[in-house]
Amino acid sequence: MRWAGSTTSRHGSGLLRQRGLRVMLSLALPQVSVLTHKPLDSKGMTKQQLIEKVAAKTQLSKGQVEVALDAVLELIGGALQTNERVDLRGFGSFAVKDRKERQGRNPRTGETITIAAKRDAVFKPSKELTENLVPGETIPEAPVG
Repeated sequence: MRWAGSTTSRHGSGLLRQRGLRVMLSLALPQVSVLTHKPLDSKGMTKQQLIEKVAAKTQLSKGQVEVALDAVLELIGGALQTNERVDLRGFGSFAVKDRKERQGRNPRTGETITIAAKRDAVFKPSKELTENLVPGETIPEAPVG
């Protein structure tokens, strides 16, 4: 059975059925809002798409934007390699987090394995960015005591 509004996907048919169901519900019940926010685009934005959008917004050439973006990413990566934190006010912060060695399980065999310690780059969104993601909702502030 093919659902209205669905397309072929390599990610399974469950999501497609949900999207098709949303379309069918929105057609059958136009006064009822099925979604409260726009669903995430599973494709995301590529580096090239970001370059194109910045170039269009700033009137710079794509080559200039690419050089600038590469420089920014290189500087952030270099700072993280030296264990520095990078704070971008209004956007968020990049940092390095040390993960301890831990025990895990091989899902295929059930055997207990040791997962090695590692360092991960982490991103924490700023309060402003988080508030802008969900319009109309704000993060409750802790009471000042």
